[in-house]
Amino acid sequence: MKRFLGLLLVALLHSPLASYAQEGANDNHQPQRYKVGDHYKANGLEGVVFEVDASGQHGKIVSLKESTARMEWAVNRQDQKRFIGADSRDDGKANQTVVQALSGWQERFPPFVWCADLGKDWYLPSIRELMLFAKHGEVNATVNRTLEKLGAKQLAKPGDLRWYWSSTELPINKKKRIAMVYCIYVSDIYWRSDWKYRHCYVRAVAQF
Repeated sequence: MKRFLGLLLVALLHSPLASYAQEGANDNHQPQRYKVGDHYKANGLEGVVFEVDASGQHGKIVSLKESTARMEWAVNRQDQKRFIGADSRDDGKANQTVVQALSGWQERFPPFVWCADLGKDWYLPSIRELMLFAKHGEVNATVNRTLEKLGAKQLAKPGDLRWYWSSTELPINKKKRIAMVYCIYVSDIYWRSDWKYRHCYVRAVAQF
């Protein structure tokens, strides 16, 4: 009798009904939801969340790393005033794509190279993205608290003499294809356009 019950149990565990029950249990698994300031570490990415959608499942993170040195947006004289088409104020990834499509971009545009070196999903933020986490306010303070807890370099604070590059160009003469670039002086909550030969720091962002 015990042998019969044992065989029956084995048969039930391997039946389609048992498989369905296991699948149902997996279906009840709740996806991870994130909020601003959370430490994100998944899918080969690690950073701090600075923007999320209504579901909390998708958003953007800022890198734990910051460039150790300031760098020019463009190093070649002909690139330093030339408009190349990276003018999205909202989508830094689109700007990164424009730059990476240019011949020899790795030798011409250091901030974009620095971001790309972190991994294929990282890019130089647009001016709107940069303002979300770099400009002083609730998001900036929340992100900085998490960076501090993780032992990572915090974003600039009042009194720090740090400028950050965005990836967004500002065409000032479309006919002659002349452009400047937006950057942020975090200490004074100040953003402006400047020439590409200015030296600024870089922080990368990625989408999840």
